[in-house]
Amino acid sequence: MSWAGLLRPGDEFCAAVRSRRASLTSESGSALRRFFGSWSDRYRRFGTQLSATRIRVRSLGPDEAPDDGIQGLVHWVARDDLLRRGPGGVCHGDGWPVDLWDRFRSRLDRLSGGSVGAQLAEYAASDLDRGVPVVAAWRAWLRGPEDSGDAPRASLGSGWMPVPVRLRTPTGEGTCIVSCSPSPLRFRSLPEALDSPEARRRGVDPIAQAAYYLECQMAQLHGVSFGAGDALADRSFEERAALRALRAAYEQQERRLVEDPARGRLDRFG
Repeated sequence: MSWAGLLRPGDEFCAAVRSRRASLTSESGSALRRFFGSWSDRYRRFGTQLSATRIRVRSLGPDEAPDDGIQGLVHWVARDDLLRRGPGGVCHGDGWPVDLWDRFRSRLDRLSGGSVGAQLAEYAASDLDRGVPVVAAWRAWLRGPEDSGDAPRASLGSGWMPVPVRLRTPTGEGTCIVSCSPSPLRFRSLPEALDSPEARRRGVDPIAQAAYYLECQMAQLHGVSFGAGDALADRSFEERAALRALRAAYEQQERRLVEDPARGRLDRFG
């Protein structure tokens, strides 16, 4: 949700065509919440996850007031860049299962949706590759807790998965992709996560964890705010030495990129 995250050294995301601030809400009507609980094996740190997978994303104009949903950023990415599975692509950057993404890509000629998001939604609703364990587990998880049980969650792990969701923009409706995690862990704060037996078992990298937190927090320079249901606002974690050591450098770099005419604020990019 910041240039710091998109341009992470050695793991840059592909360039977006356009980026806007967005509001995420649950389709069930219950308040959507954001926790820590997903896990990155590559960086040995906890990431965020949402309390639901059936959600709506609403793209907000630069001066449009948000609703009560979780705030973030939505990026429009060139089709070839989004489909890419290696470095620079979203699959690599967010750590989606490569075998799942490869299966989906191999079926594109049998999917009629116009955008990659629409095709992913069609693939999720189909029976293509139903005998492939990762595809079957992903579909079972997307159907919801009442259908998935523990087996699909366990086989999918605790990293991020691509989830097709409804997108509403000022010009119409479509489908976008949100990264969600099947992890059952829901920590209400980062200190709770870092002081947990799970953190000790996995061996959290405190510098990588602090860097991830700052990559998220820099979104405030792009008009994103964090409400009461959002664990990304964590004053207690900000007192920790690892984060204090990095904050000044991250803020300086992010402000420089915001002021750069070639970059600018992400809620107004493109």
